Amino acid sequence: MRMLKLPEIGIKLVRLHDKIFAPLAKKYEINQSTMGVIIFIADHPSMNTARDICREHMLKSAIASVAIENAIQSGYLRREPDKNDRRIQRLYITKKALPLIDESRRRHEEFEAMILSDMTDDEIETYIELSEKLLKRINSLDPGGKQKC
Repeated sequence: MRMLKLPEIGIKLVRLHDKIFAPLAKKYEINQSTMGVIIFIADHPSMNTARDICREHMLKSAIASVAIENAIQSGYLRREPDKNDRRIQRLYITKKALPLIDESRRRHEEFEAMILSDMTDDEIETYIELSEKLLKRINSLDPGGKQKC
């Protein structure tokens, strides 16, 4: 019987990703959760509340709160009240975070190139199409699968 190796691939990708990005987090004196929050906001500037981060980045609220606070205390994020609803706190990237973001993006490109190096362009396109199809199906089967904050 053929088995999909999705769980094994996912776990190994996360472990390899963490291993490759650990020196970057260390260089900028933050943990990987904090770095993930900073990069998430850089990549998704319109999703810049703690709730957005928790839900979309799939972090538990306590972990998201600590990571956000660490990023603010380290000077990589700043917090401002929403202009329309002062109960909502918006998070913004600071200039100090720009080198971290640039280096993270370069490292991510290298990571993807390393992972996909044995695949042809056609195989990569097929992989992307199948991944999108799988994600769409998974989301339809588990519409509430994102973290609740």
